[in-house]
Amino acid sequence: MIRQALEWSGRRGSLLLAVGIFAGLLTPPLAAALRDVVTPVVFLLMTLVLLRVDPAQVLGYLRRPVLVAALLGWLLLVCPVLAWAVARLTGLDGPLGAALVIMATGCAATSSPPSRGWWGWTGKCRSSSR
Repeated sequence: MIRQALEWSGRRGSLLLAVGIFAGLLTPPLAAALRDVVTPVVFLLMTLVLLRVDPAQVLGYLRRPVLVAALLGWLLLVCPVLAWAVARLTGLDGPLGAALVIMATGCAATSSPPSRGWWGWTGKCRSSSR
């Protein structure tokens, strides 16, 4: 029964994510009550995602160090610099521009909220259009 539920939720992950976000927005008391549950659930989901990684394929990539170095350079250097340049050219200085650069530093699995916590940035990002 648990397997069927997990398979069902795996097939409808995007829908469940949208429903969860809107449920939290529409029912703030429920969102506040479940706030402490978010971190363990995200940790569990990340662990489950990583369990689906094929170790043989990962080792295959490690045998191609030039490709790995090029991909890491693209993800960790080029993408953030491009995002910074776009933010500067479009006038998105301040928190919004910083958020754009942080989002460009990694994929969704290593998204900006954990990165923000690692770097000690605890403030909320506010819109400067007040």
